[in-house]
Amino acid sequence: MECVQLTSITTGFAGNLLGEAHSYAAQDVMKPNLVYLRPLKLAYVRAVGPYAQSSVEAWSRLFSWLSDNGLHTFPGCGYGLVLDNHLMTDGATCRYDACIELNAAIESRAEGVLQSRKLPAGAYIRERHVGCYDALRERTLAVRERAVQKGELPVDTRRPLVQIFLDDPRREQADNLRSDLCIPVIAHPILGSAEGSLN
Repeated sequence: MECVQLTSITTGFAGNLLGEAHSYAAQDVMKPNLVYLRPLKLAYVRAVGPYAQSSVEAWSRLFSWLSDNGLHTFPGCGYGLVLDNHLMTDGATCRYDACIELNAAIESRAEGVLQSRKLPAGAYIRERHVGCYDALRERTLAVRERAVQKGELPVDTRRPLVQIFLDDPRREQADNLRSDLCIPVIAHPILGSAEGSLN
């Protein structure tokens, strides 16, 4: 897969987040598994519009705020919440939240500027990908469609699709960047078959 090495956290993490579709090799995709996401407290910026544009706007605004507040080290993972199904919702009203974990350093500065929310807890089908973030839009749609078509667990439409960004593109080679795509599903109360969990 051909990837451009990105030098800016804004263009790398936001500009290509839901950009044009790119092909990707099968070895870049790890086997899906069932996980439970805990209700982490998040700070977020929301943007509305077609996801190719709203994701760029949300991450750009969030990283500008971090930079303005001297927070140059990315706090934990990044979370992208795709709140609406673009196939059923007018693109102009699709909502996207760019989120970071809310810690004491951020909370003391964020009041009145950033909004806060909890990561919607519950069961998710997680598929991990390794490679540049440019292909994420194609991968996100493919994972969602596969989950719906297989029908082994019903998709929970009350919760958003969650994108988890595990690496900072400023510090990792593009081909090594890891991201998790998590599709909310309705599972039994006791997830005896779950293979893992995420904090």
